[in-house]
Amino acid sequence: MRFNYILLLILTVSLFYGCSTDVNTNGPETDTPVVYCVLDPDSTYQYVRLNKSFLNSNGEDARDIAKNQPDKYTYPNGQVKVILYQTESGKPDTALTEFEPVSFSNKEAGEFSSPDQILLRSISPVSLRAEKRSGSVRKKLNYKIIGINSVTGTTFTSSTQGVTDLKVDYPSEGQDITFTPNAKYSDLFFSPSSGYCNSDNIVPCSGAAISSINFELNYRDFYADGSYKDTTILFRNYASTYTATLASKDFFSFLVFRVKHNEAVKSRKFMPCRILFYMANSDFNQYLDVLNNYNPVSQIRPSYNNIMGGVVLFSFRRVKAVTVNISNRTVEQMNTETSSPDYIELFNLNFTTR
Repeated sequence: MRFNYILLLILTVSLFYGCSTDVNTNGPETDTPVVYCVLDPDSTYQYVRLNKSFLNSNGEDARDIAKNQPDKYTYPNGQVKVILYQTESGKPDTALTEFEPVSFSNKEAGEFSSPDQILLRSISPVSLRAEKRSGSVRKKLNYKIIGINSVTGTTFTSSTQGVTDLKVDYPSEGQDITFTPNAKYSDLFFSPSSGYCNSDNIVPCSGAAISSINFELNYRDFYADGSYKDTTILFRNYASTYTATLASKDFFSFLVFRVKHNEAVKSRKFMPCRILFYMANSDFNQYLDVLNNYNPVSQIRPSYNNIMGGVVLFSFRRVKAVTVNISNRTVEQMNTETSSPDYIELFNLNFTTR
């Protein structure tokens, strides 16, 4: 979980609600739960970020409150009981787990108080599925979260749809892929099974889409003293469809931009790389659309929210990883091709075949 991103989100929401003037400043102080929970079926434990908006009736700087008055935007431990349920049409909800506060002390200094940050973590490991089978019949499984405030008696709740695993048609696991420095066309074509998210292409993945397809490039530097260093760089390719391409010219331009010649490096080798398919349901994708289109200058509050009795997001997301190898042919062409504008820079990177 990317804590800095979540903290920025909470600060943004707190500023929206903390600076609001459409409240009765003479009335009792109230708060609104600020909930951020994205279920991950590949994680052993599930996490909830729970804060509260605050009533800024004294004209204080919201950033000062965030940094020096954490009690204004956090609930005391145990005040809000949070429960995760699995739901299935025609059957009673199944309680999967409650959540307990855990402290993380690795937060860098920033707008919010530090170093300790509290998240809610599922008390026990949770197995999440998007569907269940009974013979040839499949039923979708959804999830619901409920929070109960023991002091005020108020609740928040939200439901979201699960996302099943993704079948990738191309490339296959462990496949060698070749990039040509002077190619006119794309050499790598990412192609999951269009419109389907299960192993045998029977049930459409309703409400789900690929939010991004990223290429994780891994390589190893070898030094004269026998030591080595592994490095990972990420080529982001945001996709709105079920396919995406990576052109050779883009791959090599990215390589020259991110990997620099180093006199201390004796040689380099490509290590197994990964293509990461990020799959999310409609709740998460709509939320991303709101964030991507938000302009802080306009002073308009984000409009997407799927929490009843609270604000922000409860959703489901998963990642499908396919491991591929950069072929020896690619390296040979990097070291011999003279018609590419980047050939000198590519040659100087000192990559060798496996």
